[in-house]
Amino acid sequence: MNRTVRPKGAKGKPTLAGFADASKDAMCRTVYIVWNTEQEVKQSSLLLAKTRVVPLQGTSVPRAEMQATVMLARLIMVALRAAAFTCALVTASTDSAC
Repeated sequence: MNRTVRPKGAKGKPTLAGFADASKDAMCRTVYIVWNTEQEVKQSSLLLAKTRVVPLQGTSVPRAEMQATVMLARLIMVALRAAAFTCALVTASTDSAC
């Protein structure tokens, strides 16, 4: 298992890409780091991921989507504070249709 997030031949600053999703049962969010390499290829690696089960009382899917999005923003902030480098771009995405 490779323990570094910077691939060999990486150039420039990386990009962080965050994704969030939720259902009536659970919520998840992930943060990937994407590097450009000398061969003009983008290489991505999973940086962080967290999941959470929806409370037993239940919640609506739109509310769970919003909670997952807020938690994604917090997870991205954790990644940015912990990184030993600055990122060129940060994106956050969700598949919510609400």
